Amino acid sequence: MTSRVSTLSHTELLTALLNKKDATTLMDNYENIHNILSAPIEEIQTLLHLSDIKKDKLEITLELIRRGNDRGNHYESCIDAKVRDLAIKYQYETREHIICLFIDYDGNITAERVLSYGGPTGAFIDLPYMYRLAIRLEAAELVFIHNHPGGSAGPCGEDLTIAERIGNDLELLNIGLRANYIL
Repeated sequence: MTSRVSTLSHTELLTALLNKKDATTLMDNYENIHNILSAPIEEIQTLLHLSDIKKDKLEITLELIRRGNDRGNHYESCIDAKVRDLAIKYQYETREHIICLFIDYDGNITAERVLSYGGPTGAFIDLPYMYRLAIRLEAAELVFIHNHPGGSAGPCGEDLTIAERIGNDLELLNIGLRANYIL
């Protein structure tokens, strides 16, 4: 069941916290919630002419939001940044490479391994080796990445089949398959 609050726009939520004029001023000046969260509280206080009490309440609210988002943003950003780096590194490779990121329970990448490289149309992967490595590294999740030298960004039938098999195998080991990226 969707709550009434979850259906409100950003401006409506800010209005409930502050008032309509201040909410509109914030959105007009900062354009989005991310920019508001990044702004110094003193800057917001000056912009809105907030009393110290209102400034403190708003600062506490914004800090709670930042802390609530901290783990997720770190988790996504470190993985996304690594995938972008790998995409740049492997963009001109003429052979397929299979890379695995091992993720711990805090969402940190603890290891990166090139598990295999093959020819222009495929690569072999030693699954038992990858599973043993995941167990030794006490991985909570794996991110599976490989490039397509021909430039195709979509998964082929073999990619889908092996991803399903890996996901099922990892489930038995109580390890998640976080993502399967094709570069």
